[in-house]
Amino acid sequence: MAGWKSIRLIGLLVWLGSPLAGIAQTLPGFTLTGEQWTYNPGDGGATITGILVKPSTHGPRAGVLISHGKGGTATGFSLPKAREMTNWGAVCIGPNYTHAGSATNSPDNEGWCPENSRRARACLTILASLGNVDTNRIGAYGNSMGAFATAGLCGEIGASIRVAAITAGGTSGTTNTGYAAPATQEVQTMTAPFLMLHGTADTTVFPIQSANLQSVLTSNAVPNNRVLFDGIGHDLSNNPATEDTVFQLIRGWFTAWGLFGATNSMPSLALTKPVGGGVKLSWNRAALVTTIESRTNLASAFQAIASVTNRFEWTNQSLTTPGTFYRISQKD
Repeated sequence: MAGWKSIRLIGLLVWLGSPLAGIAQTLPGFTLTGEQWTYNPGDGGATITGILVKPSTHGPRAGVLISHGKGGTATGFSLPKAREMTNWGAVCIGPNYTHAGSATNSPDNEGWCPENSRRARACLTILASLGNVDTNRIGAYGNSMGAFATAGLCGEIGASIRVAAITAGGTSGTTNTGYAAPATQEVQTMTAPFLMLHGTADTTVFPIQSANLQSVLTSNAVPNNRVLFDGIGHDLSNNPATEDTVFQLIRGWFTAWGLFGATNSMPSLALTKPVGGGVKLSWNRAALVTTIESRTNLASAFQAIASVTNRFEWTNQSLTTPGTFYRISQKD
């Protein structure tokens, strides 16, 4: 018999390959000075500015696009996040969006809008030009207005984003494209496994917006997880009481979905919510025995809750806790 093959995940997990990055190339119009850059894409639009932080080690790396919220900036919000995420092995980039600093715009020119799409996509062009970024391993993280931009971008460019996470964001839940939040039709084509973190006391971006987004993702069978923080407001991403947990959950999500080069020898796994409630785990490799384990938080131990024989899925309609952690082990 073969040995055990284990998958560990926070919420959901898939294991994918990690092709090598391409050769570095000079990008016309791009200038990097320290951690600050300017870029004129030559498309007739304004010059774009932002931050770029690289790990100290060499070799093909994942890239992460970091998107700030309203009133924030690439330097003020994205740079501290980038310095943390480079410790995970990612090259991190963040632009200044239309909603940066004291800029005043109408709602249809903030958050997810054509100009911010242009700026986000320019960042992906910059990452691709560096030569040490694996363009098949691009992640995205955004907060508030930046969360709107992240969700909209994932809907616009689909599989170009490997995995994504947001804090305090979602969709408007309407078809109106005049809002800063993406409309429901603008997130219908999302494919990236998506993590949503939201404070229950957020009165700036109400939790219903991430619930709306989760409904779209679930109905389209896009792997997702939504974690609520009781009593926390709109400062979820920077609140000393939650910041470390937010980083931990995002890193776990990115790792679980292969951003940092998980091997392709493991079966892919998805978590969905079946009609009638509960949870459904499914995987793409049947084994003699598949054991499902869970735990309620990061500090508790995993406990076996079920095992199945020669099957590709398991459903339990009594499990409703959104923050439960799952993993499976397989034996042939």
